[in-house]
Amino acid sequence: MAARFIDRLFPLNTRRRLFVRAIKRLAANPSLIFRLFSRASWNKFIYFNGVLEPAEIEKRLDRKFAEYSRAEGSGPGAAAGREGAEYLDYIFNVNSGKGADYRDISALVLPDTGIRQIAFYLPQYHPIPENDAWWGRGFTEWSNVARGVPQFAGHYQPRVPGELGFYDLRVPEIRRRQVELAKQYGIYGFCFHYYWFGGKTLLDMPLEKFTADSSIDFPFCINWANENWNRTWDGLENDVLIRQKHSPQDDIDFITRISKYLAHRNYIKIGSRPLLSVYRPALLPDAKATAKRWRDWCRANGIGEIYIAATHAFEHINPGSIGFDAAIEFAPNTFPLKDITSEVKPVNPGYSGQVFDYRNAVRCAMDYKKPAYKKFRGICPGWDNDARKPGRGITLVNSSPAAYGEWMETLCAFTDANFENDEKLIFINSWNEWAEGAYLEPDKKSGYAYLEAGAKAPGKAKGMMIRKEGGEYKQTAKNGLTRKNYTVVMVHVYYPSMWDEIRRCLEKFEDGFDLYVSVPESVEFDYERVFGVFKDACVYRHENRGRDMAPFIRILSCVEGLGYRYGLKLHTKKSAHRKDGHKWRRELYYSLAGSPEAEKKAKEMFDTDGKTGMLVPEGHILPSTFYWGKNAAAVKRLAQRAGYSLKDEVFNFAAGSMFWFRPDAFRPLTDMKILNCEFENEEGQVDGTLAHALERFLGLMMTKTGYDILPISGKTGIKTNTAYQFADASPGPHEKSDVPEE
Repeated sequence: MAARFIDRLFPLNTRRRLFVRAIKRLAANPSLIFRLFSRASWNKFIYFNGVLEPAEIEKRLDRKFAEYSRAEGSGPGAAAGREGAEYLDYIFNVNSGKGADYRDISALVLPDTGIRQIAFYLPQYHPIPENDAWWGRGFTEWSNVARGVPQFAGHYQPRVPGELGFYDLRVPEIRRRQVELAKQYGIYGFCFHYYWFGGKTLLDMPLEKFTADSSIDFPFCINWANENWNRTWDGLENDVLIRQKHSPQDDIDFITRISKYLAHRNYIKIGSRPLLSVYRPALLPDAKATAKRWRDWCRANGIGEIYIAATHAFEHINPGSIGFDAAIEFAPNTFPLKDITSEVKPVNPGYSGQVFDYRNAVRCAMDYKKPAYKKFRGICPGWDNDARKPGRGITLVNSSPAAYGEWMETLCAFTDANFENDEKLIFINSWNEWAEGAYLEPDKKSGYAYLEAGAKAPGKAKGMMIRKEGGEYKQTAKNGLTRKNYTVVMVHVYYPSMWDEIRRCLEKFEDGFDLYVSVPESVEFDYERVFGVFKDACVYRHENRGRDMAPFIRILSCVEGLGYRYGLKLHTKKSAHRKDGHKWRRELYYSLAGSPEAEKKAKEMFDTDGKTGMLVPEGHILPSTFYWGKNAAAVKRLAQRAGYSLKDEVFNFAAGSMFWFRPDAFRPLTDMKILNCEFENEEGQVDGTLAHALERFLGLMMTKTGYDILPISGKTGIKTNTAYQFADASPGPHEKSDVPEE
């Protein structure tokens, strides 16, 4: 009774409940008040209070309380005593050898798009007296990296460098090789983190040597990391090691000190204006006055006009309000990501860190809303600072070169569409933040794969379609697509030899249709085979991943909202693993598109019954109670992601993945924002991939949203085929108890 009363008074997922629970926790642990409510923590709380649901903020606060409440000395080492051999075995076995996405060094032909990728650069790879005193003699960033151990199953730790090794930036050959690699893989320049504390600089040796080396011809700029240094890594945020000393005179001293860099021949400029970044302008007493002092000094001392940018690492400040020119997105900071810590299996019983999904960050980047002010986009190849804060770090799982490439493609398309000339900038966090798991430099697991994915991304033009206009092939962005007919036909061509069979079917259509043809990048295909017959068609080139399903989802998301009433999905199905593959394909083709009558019948059925979602050839509707294959776990994950229960559900699905469909009925599929990188690498699989799971999931989606899957023959009653000649039956999860769980 009391619990129900409390729930009614303080409902779940409300800010009322959030604040009451926070106050209750603080009352029980008053010693945590000063640790939790530092200026930085309060600013983060205010920001997330505006972008996250109260339940998600509550979860994050609980973890922060747990982190600060842990006894001194508990950590990964404790697991050895409690978990014993199992934990040690995991450490010995994890990260052995190269990963599946490993890439050797390669020479690439870099596209000339005008987009400049700038990577933040950490200089803390050489010892300095101050770090010796604070952290122990010989301390560098590698000292943190070496502390990394796996905290949960699948946790990629420790991070082991590849070609460059555990380098020392005092060695000139290392700095030069970094530049060579960056140039080879399309990085335009480095943005050095610069540490200035009221007249004292730290870690400036690499920048000094970099700019003094006449053999290095590589653009660079500066990001003033204007925070205090404290013992955050040890959980002691209020133990300050060295403070900032902001004042009007400090502003002048700072700009005077860096003026030699601003005037350097390789300094990055926007137009003729040197670019200066400030990490946290909110910490300046009067950022607007500081900006004015800098500008006045530069004009008076031969530098000229400067371009000042503010990173959005913490506070999201409109740069114009403080006299700055632009903002910089600093990924993944402040991204409203969903906490998935409960989904991992810790191998360290004392683990109190947080886990998020890198792919969620990619989706956030795709959903980005352009602000009213100028903001350069930002990206990170990964994030995992557990090496700096063992057992208490924040980790983004599921990062991969493919996911990074997909994110970079998104940013390149946005930047190309929204910026001009020298302002086509993308900032990468970072080149070498090894202890934060945010680096492009080659490592033992992935090699040069992240560098390669980022280098290829500008030329991929994510979301672009190829059209023929005035005798030339031109790219059209998503916002340039229009509807000319009410029917959209989507054809995936992996086997070009089969295109003509589909073409002959489509030529029989009596009504007009808009045609989209997807072709993997690895497949040679003469566009004239499409445009020579269907002059208004669009061709979509893409990575060979996800079979016909991945490009179908991409095209569907591009044409969503154009008002199509009818859709037809076809693909060049070969089924080389079956002797009767040609028979299977032809039954599907000719039932769906082999005659004008089939086209008319499909439209008539959609128009007559608003609950008709999919139309499938007679005999190719299969029940989920059979033909489950190896897809049970993946379908369950998709169902959970879409918010559907999947316990004793029986549903039908379209075998062969070809069908007529009602476009509006497929909105839940595009709402799931399934990424290309979620699909497996193509290895000739005949079952058990995400594409196979989606084939079945579409049937569940129809059932859950109240739509029907019907035979295109129009026969009354839904007859499913439990003796399907083109597949071997296997029971569904409700028929057998040992189906793999998630």
